Amino acid sequence: MDLTPVFVTATIFGVLYKVIELLVRRKERLRLIEKITELPPELLVDKLPGLKSMQSLLNSDADTDFGSSKFVTLRWGCLICGIGLGMLIGGIYMACNPDIASWRTRDMIVGGSILLSGAVGLITAFVLEYNMRRKKD
Repeated sequence: MDLTPVFVTATIFGVLYKVIELLVRRKERLRLIEKITELPPELLVDKLPGLKSMQSLLNSDADTDFGSSKFVTLRWGCLICGIGLGMLIGGIYMACNPDIASWRTRDMIVGGSILLSGAVGLITAFVLEYNMRRKKD
């Protein structure tokens, strides 16, 4: 008995459920943050001993936040360039060595070059972003 359609259907619905759940919980977290910001900071100092005040958390500079969206295009651009470079390197290697008979070996070489070049692209994006932040300070 082939259970592939059952697993595919279950996987699709599971992924859809998790995405919807993630979006709903995001809205709940945003509402909770809005309620917390309405409280006076004196109450929060007692509840959160690690924070001196809620204002220090809310007024954090976006440029010092390493999760900022200022460099998203740089990160994505370096990642996509790295993946493209990996595909090119894998394709050139396969064209230069047509005597590789095993398809598993071919897939490992091409997949490895893609992943390795994508990682190099992300490391390049990190170094560029780090240098740009350092020059700004």
